[in-house]
Amino acid sequence: MEVQSAGTWFSPRAVLTIFFALAIYAIATLLWINLLRFVNLNKAYSFMALCFIIVPIASHFVFKETVTAGYAVGTALVVLGLVIATRFG
Repeated sequence: MEVQSAGTWFSPRAVLTIFFALAIYAIATLLWINLLRFVNLNKAYSFMALCFIIVPIASHFVFKETVTAGYAVGTALVVLGLVIATRFG
């Protein structure tokens, strides 16, 4: 959005946004690598499915997007899958 409003990738606001996005990505990567020292990959990777729950919920609050009934059913299935994978997998 910053690039579209500024019209260029090199506006100070766009560069700052990209910088912080890359910094957050780098921190998340380092945290993921650190987590894998303590948790098996098959257990840790299952919880990556939580992104399908967290991102739409965050977009509802940040961008005022609607949460549909289909999303709620999908969320319930993801949570059920995580429970099955961690308990019985």
